[in-house]
Amino acid sequence: MLSPIEGEVVDVNAEALRDPSIIHKDPYGLGWLVAVNSPSADSNLKNLLRGRVAQRWMEESVAALHAQVSPSAGAHLQDGGHAIADVLSLLPEDRWEKIVRELFLA
Repeated sequence: MLSPIEGEVVDVNAEALRDPSIIHKDPYGLGWLVAVNSPSADSNLKNLLRGRVAQRWMEESVAALHAQVSPSAGAHLQDGGHAIADVLSLLPEDRWEKIVRELFLA
C-alpha cells in the first residue's frame, strides 16, 4: 500500500502484530502500525488531500469498496442477516487483490 509520506520505517507495533484486533479497538492510540522517519514530511503533507476534497474522495472510495464487497457478503442485518466482523475475509483472494489494486493503489 502506498504511504502518504516518504521516509524510513523506524518502528513496527509488535502489539498490533500479536493482537490485530487492537487496530479496530484503538486505531489512533495503541493500534498504530508503523513509525516513519520522514525528513521531507512538510513537503509530503502539502500534497495530501484536505477538507471537502478529502471527504469526497473518502466517500467515493467507501462507495466503491461497498460495491465490490456487498454482492459477496450475503444477507446483512437490515435484511435478516447477521453481523460480520470481517466482511473482507469472505472475499476470494483474487477479488481482494483487485480491490487492493484499485482502491489502495498497490
